[in-house]
Amino acid sequence: MDKDASTRQTRQTVTQLRNTLFGLGQEPERGIPISSVHTLGSPIALFSLLSVTGDSTHDLTKDLRAMLQTLYHQRGKKALPWYNYLHPGDPIAYPLQGLMPRLMGNAQLYVHLRDVITEHRGLPITWGRLPLLWGGDAHSGYWKSSTVVKTLAEVLR
Repeated sequence: MDKDASTRQTRQTVTQLRNTLFGLGQEPERGIPISSVHTLGSPIALFSLLSVTGDSTHDLTKDLRAMLQTLYHQRGKKALPWYNYLHPGDPIAYPLQGLMPRLMGNAQLYVHLRDVITEHRGLPITWGRLPLLWGGDAHSGYWKSSTVVKTLAEVLR
């Protein structure tokens, strides 16, 4: 299989998955609605930089906005809770509260976004300039974080 055929097949599979799980596509009301979003060390801020020079294969703005609008209306015009967990030593994690309005315009109407810091260790947090004090466990440590577990449990109640 050549590279273009493989890319088309992958995109078709992703589209089918999105239609099934998130209600995007021709019949958005038929997808399985979600009740909250949880991102762990999200690279959305990095992906936003990829589209500075034009279209990007990682540009999620249009599809994400459509999904959030659909869920907003399915939920009776209630904003969807979105928890973005960040470890200060994670090189790809970045706060989304300030970024999402620039990426999504009026998306803040559809989501209630909260950036949740998973570790403090008594040091001041300066995103983008913090040395990787916690090494490689920062990005992979979200699943072991008591903050993540506690917040997820509260949301699922």
